[in-house]
Amino acid sequence: MTPSPNQQGVVENLERVQERIARAAEGVGREPNDITLVGVTKLQPIEKVQTALAAGLRDIGENRLQEARDKFPQLDLTGIRRHLIGHLQTNKAKYVPQLFDTVHSIDSERIAKTLNGKMESGSEPLPIFIQVNTSGEESKFGIEPETAMDLVGFCLEQQRLQVQGLMTIGPLTDDKQRIVRSFRILRMLADQIQTAFVPVIRKLDLSMGMTGDFEWAIAEGATHVRVGRAIFGERE
Repeated sequence: MTPSPNQQGVVENLERVQERIARAAEGVGREPNDITLVGVTKLQPIEKVQTALAAGLRDIGENRLQEARDKFPQLDLTGIRRHLIGHLQTNKAKYVPQLFDTVHSIDSERIAKTLNGKMESGSEPLPIFIQVNTSGEESKFGIEPETAMDLVGFCLEQQRLQVQGLMTIGPLTDDKQRIVRSFRILRMLADQIQTAFVPVIRKLDLSMGMTGDFEWAIAEGATHVRVGRAIFGERE
């Protein structure tokens, strides 16, 4: 069957993004395979998402729980890791264990405790990222860098959560210096936390970088980049 223009475009876009990741990683002496590409599927049609999965995308990220509940049953997600990358409200935490493999947006003790309580007894701990507001923008979720270590410590006490890393969203600006600074703050914060919690934490992953800035994020140590538009095109 001949692929539709939309399908062919997604395949080509995915290949280009993977090539850009490889170049950015190699440019700073890193291995491309050490970077996880999370394809952001918010408001994208099923056809495009399934095309990307068939073309080799292994990780997808959704911002909204309700959209994930509607979309995921229509996709073949065998072997696919599902990431919640949007803000999580406590009243929606009960849906997370069935829908997602990783949560990138833990930003309070309350949500961490609630999510821990929704995990089934005996289940594998849920990998989580602590969301940090490194840009200082009031419009963004995330805790302040100064309180991140306390929240990490609290999450380490939750038996059904596993602290995998830290997450941030770069500032909404064309100023490269400001964007890079926000990523660097997260990397330096991760170094401090790793030192403070040795040997409980040996390494923290860094979820940072999106379509417009993921190469800069990789240069600053990103292990997970969240890319939507560059793969799927504009949202429908």
